[in-house]
Amino acid sequence: MKRTRIIASGLAGTAAVLTLISAPAGANAEPSRAKKLAVAIQLTSPTEDSFWAWAKFRANRNKDSVKQYNFSWNSDGCTLKDAGKIPSAKSWAKIFAIPCVRHDFGYRNLKDLVSAKRWNEVYRNGVDQALLQDMLRTCSGMTAHLRPSCRAAAAQFYAAVRWRGN
Repeated sequence: MKRTRIIASGLAGTAAVLTLISAPAGANAEPSRAKKLAVAIQLTSPTEDSFWAWAKFRANRNKDSVKQYNFSWNSDGCTLKDAGKIPSAKSWAKIFAIPCVRHDFGYRNLKDLVSAKRWNEVYRNGVDQALLQDMLRTCSGMTAHLRPSCRAAAAQFYAAVRWRGN
């Protein structure tokens, strides 16, 4: 219970998440809704530690310690209804593929664990902020002359997601 509270508050790092998910939930028992929510929150927070915890979790999604959570790993990538308004949207969608997959993970899993009101008031912004931070980290790895246009594209993708809610 103590670990769950720490993770829910966002104070735990990657090691705590891995400790939490590696602990058996019992004989083929699915984790409680509260534990599942705590893990989903940690995996979709707008921090680099959260990103790497999610990446490790995703890499191990076929192991029992991860499968027990029954998370949805489906993703439609960086699809935006208004993508045509973003210059070179298809190219940026490829560059931002991994941030978009994590964003989809948050929308498909956190959204299912909380009420619509809680999703919109509490959790959606954090998942969207994680998308923005993940895209900006992607931009930081680019050459100096590409970074400004990458950051502009990230801001446009983020604005579209905030406006559309998808």
